[in-house]
Amino acid sequence: MFTCAECVKDAAKLPDQVPEALEDAAHRVVWLLGMRVRESSQQTYASSLHRYVKFWKDVGGKSLSQILPAGADSIPKADVHLFLGWAMSRYKYNTILSTITALINWHKDKEVAYDALTCTSTKQLLNTIKAEQGPQGMPVGKTGMSKEILRLVLSHLHARGQNEPLMHALFMCDATWLVLGFYGMLRRSEITALQMRDITVGQMSGNTRFVEITIRKSKNDRRGDGAVVTIAGTTQDGTRVADRVEQWLDLRRRAGASPSDPLFTTWDLNTYSLSSSKIQTPEALNKRLKMYLTDLKQRYPDIPVNPATYGMHSLRRGGVMAAWKAGVDVEKIKAHGRWKSDAIRAYMQTTRDMRLAVTQRM
Repeated sequence: MFTCAECVKDAAKLPDQVPEALEDAAHRVVWLLGMRVRESSQQTYASSLHRYVKFWKDVGGKSLSQILPAGADSIPKADVHLFLGWAMSRYKYNTILSTITALINWHKDKEVAYDALTCTSTKQLLNTIKAEQGPQGMPVGKTGMSKEILRLVLSHLHARGQNEPLMHALFMCDATWLVLGFYGMLRRSEITALQMRDITVGQMSGNTRFVEITIRKSKNDRRGDGAVVTIAGTTQDGTRVADRVEQWLDLRRRAGASPSDPLFTTWDLNTYSLSSSKIQTPEALNKRLKMYLTDLKQRYPDIPVNPATYGMHSLRRGGVMAAWKAGVDVEKIKAHGRWKSDAIRAYMQTTRDMRLAVTQRM
């Protein structure tokens, strides 16, 4: 029977987060068990099924035996529809379609008749998702973070750090990943995977400082070749990225962090201090960002912010928009954010000022 990496780890009674060697071994087991699927599509198959499993484990709270029933039982179409409703604002249409295809192949491996694509309601949902996402096939979800809102959040964190000294480290932590996520155009998974050794603050001739980030593995880097992202020490809008990162690194080192320890860790409510544990999913950071934006909305009711529409992905999206508004060439933005396709263009929504500029210059 074909399975996914999560199934392999569950069978071995391993936790969700395991050393990289075990994670690689689990995926190789998937490959060996799934030889009936063409090798060229094997990795896509496994990762697509993994997305469905992860949704129902993390969001739906189901056990693996409920998610992927044994025997002649098939997956209820209602479960598939709920996955589609959740996935439409998080994944491209083609990614969602590959998940449905993986579920169909999983049933074929069990010799259970099942073809969700022939179900009228499923086809309608897929067609609507495709139409809503537009020609670039991008998620319609999170609002892009503007530089103005980012500055308000950073000021809010600075003020809270002064007023609530016991939680100063938490606010410094959040301010650091917000800045790196925005100016580095980092993905959520990249932020939570960063280790201490992945961040370097350097200086070029002429006292030009910079922050260098090593991305060891990303969703479009299946082989794990890695990439390097470089951020100016001080940006055009005056954000002192290098100073902020140095202060955070110094705090982590004084707390005993080693080069292989996570850059950002969880917060221990019992001791009011940073723990040594890696942040397992971006959800905790999403919640904290929404909380800070809610605080700002209560303080400044007129700011154009709906906290529910923001998340960590807002940083990557907002970074693109800020660079584009500043006149940075699209190809340079693509290279900085490590896009391999033109999907980035879906983020480039014209503002009123940009639309007015067209006729003002005529």
